[in-house]
Amino acid sequence: MATDPVMGSEFFEREEILSWLTKRLDAFKQGYRQNMALLGAMGVGKSSVLHQFLSQNTDPNFIPIFVEVPQGSLDLFIKRFMGACLTGLLKSKGEELPWDVTELIQRAKKFVPKTVRHMRSTLKLANLGREDEAYREVLAIPRIMREEALTRAVLVLDSFGNLETLSVRDPFGSLGKEIMIDKDTMYLVASSHPLRARQIFREKLNLLFGNFEILEIKNFDFAAASRVIQKKLGAYQISRIQENFLIHMTDAHPFYLAILLSRIESLSKLKAENAISPETIFQAFQDEVESRNGRIHQYLNSICSVCVRLKIFVNPLEVLAAIAQGHRKISEIARFAGLKIADAQKVLQKLLEEEIVQKEGAIFLIPDILLRFWLKYVAAVGYLGFESNPVRRQEYFRRELEAQYKIYEEAASKDLPKRVEELFRVFSGEVVSMGTYKVLCPSFHDIHSKPTNGRVFPVFARASKGAWLCQIASKPVKEDDIRVFQEDVKKQGAKVTQKVVVALSGIDLNATLAAKDSKIAVWDLKNFNRLLEIYDRPKVIL
Repeated sequence: MATDPVMGSEFFEREEILSWLTKRLDAFKQGYRQNMALLGAMGVGKSSVLHQFLSQNTDPNFIPIFVEVPQGSLDLFIKRFMGACLTGLLKSKGEELPWDVTELIQRAKKFVPKTVRHMRSTLKLANLGREDEAYREVLAIPRIMREEALTRAVLVLDSFGNLETLSVRDPFGSLGKEIMIDKDTMYLVASSHPLRARQIFREKLNLLFGNFEILEIKNFDFAAASRVIQKKLGAYQISRIQENFLIHMTDAHPFYLAILLSRIESLSKLKAENAISPETIFQAFQDEVESRNGRIHQYLNSICSVCVRLKIFVNPLEVLAAIAQGHRKISEIARFAGLKIADAQKVLQKLLEEEIVQKEGAIFLIPDILLRFWLKYVAAVGYLGFESNPVRRQEYFRRELEAQYKIYEEAASKDLPKRVEELFRVFSGEVVSMGTYKVLCPSFHDIHSKPTNGRVFPVFARASKGAWLCQIASKPVKEDDIRVFQEDVKKQGAKVTQKVVVALSGIDLNATLAAKDSKIAVWDLKNFNRLLEIYDRPKVIL
């Protein structure tokens, strides 16, 4: 399910990336080309950034070309590509853009007649079934057009990974050859599958890998999400716990936030309330997430339809619902979904390839918090369950959403050491990634907090083989804090096998170096929240 890009006054919180692209364009004007790749999950704002970039950087010396690569249809790709080239040309000439394709061609013909003839010959190749030739010729159009127009071009290929679904033999090889030939076209590509895109760069475009700079766009950070909420709901009072609950449930995903905030604003205006009530927030989730007419509902459902497109004859919802219900090992997932382990493995492999599911050691995870909630309390009831009564489904969803709000409210009120203790109690021997290294999370049999010095809050946890000493710092960690930690470790003796500092507000360089020398692991807020996410605990939002 495609979503419209956010542009103009509605564009927000991606200025740094926009500025980076603009700098690269300025360098291109000076003769230095740096092709760019924007990678990030669906809905994080890649298309919005690219559209905003092109709209802000209008220059008659550049032809802007924006192509959204379709899936599976070479014929549609050729038509979109040609239309985007002609539209970009007329934009660069300051011409009014017609809605009719025939008029578009006629207006462009007076500027680039040779290009138009090339387009017609390309269409003939496609009609004759000479698809590989037609594909190569269509990729050459920007070069032919800009040479004829005596200018340069900026070509955006959105969803560029879809090129491999077209009916041609070597889509990326042909693209790579054209990129190497055409030095006066700057290429910007975007993909909603970062892992697969990196694999394409590594295996299919390996000669060009050094010529593509990769920018990964993620969800908003929590501070940015807070600014977005205040910008949208500034006319209404919203409590800190309500704001953080929205950030928690959406994980600061731009698309989810935009839809829910728009609905909350509409409901608050309709109810003429000055302060947003929890009931208004719950209703917004009901309308957009639970209701089958809701935009987020349709979006999530489209994500889960992936296996139909990939021709897997097992309902992926059953496997995803199993994970969302807490069955995260292959044997548990197969048992819950009523599948043979081999069949469950096939579905999971496709879900991993589509980056809907992640694997941590022997466990499978769904990183999207709202998708997990939807699978557990909407899909598992309405699509896989036995409840056909929509009123009862609505009541069930509302009850579970309100319960989730209370869980988050209670978690947010707890001291950080208590939340660390609760996290440690659910460890059961998993190996998880923490940045560039992996951590074994053992089953602890004795966990308790130790006296605090006012700056850090120690937690001691004992397992069958060794023990952990963990210090939680809500303020920036300094070198003195590491020194005090080293002294605490000495008091515990040789039984401490894992030393961890949870630096929720950051750590300075000297403290980082001191921790490294003392083999003390440092978890920042992102690392710590990742652990909370893996074990389905509410994240810490400072």
